[in-house]
Amino acid sequence: MSARVDDPTHQGGGCVVSDQNPSDILGDAAQAIKDRASRHGDPYLTHQRIADLWSAYTGRCLSPTDVVRMMILLKVARSQEGNEADPDHATDMAGYAA
Repeated sequence: MSARVDDPTHQGGGCVVSDQNPSDILGDAAQAIKDRASRHGDPYLTHQRIADLWSAYTGRCLSPTDVVRMMILLKVARSQEGNEADPDHATDMAGYAA
């Protein structure tokens, strides 16, 4: 759920914020990590495989940490294009950060 917040100090008018509780976001992220691990395997190994593939593609040495940071940036980009208050964005970012 989201709310429009009108703040005259914010240039460009109001902003959209999520009213989702931070504890709920972290709980949802923890559950998503468990669910995805059962479907996709160990997240560290997956991020290492992605890093290896992206390294080969870009010709630069990338680490699993680089992959996590770029996946968070992907979620930032998606949130700016679509519904920025969609709780899925915060949940996924928290999951990647974990």
